Amino acid sequence: KKEKEKKPLTSKMTMTNLLASIDEDTAIGTKIGQVEVEGDKVKSFTLDDDKQLSEINRATTINHSPSIKPPSFKINNEGIITTNINFDYESGKREYKLMVTAINSVGTSTQANVIITIKNIPETLPTLEDFSTSIDEGISIGTLVGEIKILNTGDSEVFKFELSDTTNFKIDDIGKVTTKTLIDYEKKTEYNLTVYAMNETGF
Repeated sequence: KKEKEKKPLTSKMTMTNLLASIDEDTAIGTKIGQVEVEGDKVKSFTLDDDKQLSEINRATTINHSPSIKPPSFKINNEGIITTNINFDYESGKREYKLMVTAINSVGTSTQANVIITIKNIPETLPTLEDFSTSIDEGISIGTLVGEIKILNTGDSEVFKFELSDTTNFKIDDIGKVTTKTLIDYEKKTEYNLTVYAMNETGF
């Protein structure tokens, strides 16, 4: 009996490019995404980490011997990409351009681009300049007392102010302080207020 010939692999594969983003300080081993392949079953995946390659090339040129740092990302045999280092938005790279290669059992390969963006997590609170002024008693309610100056917004924009004394004064969203009641010298001669500026980190 004549054996039925096995159908050879088609040697045709296509792989879709992957765009992804992760927050800075994401835990090592976090899944970023998975590349998808159409066609023959993939035997293995490889990931060219541009950070690792550039470090090797630079170290080889300068020191004449490679100094390999851990790759930023890993890929398993199912095409799942995970983080392999800790990422810092402020001091590290903010975008990684990688190349994934998929290989089937007969050695045919296909490639796809992977672009991973690192997103910032606000961590720094705003700082404000101290403010001192004087006003006349009896001035109209709503009179401008002054405007708070922001020395540093932190790592995101300031979008709100709050005032410790909300009975006698009020502050708007751009830091302008105005009177809320009639100020009487005989009742009180000095007000010590605290202003809070809020960005995405908080107050």
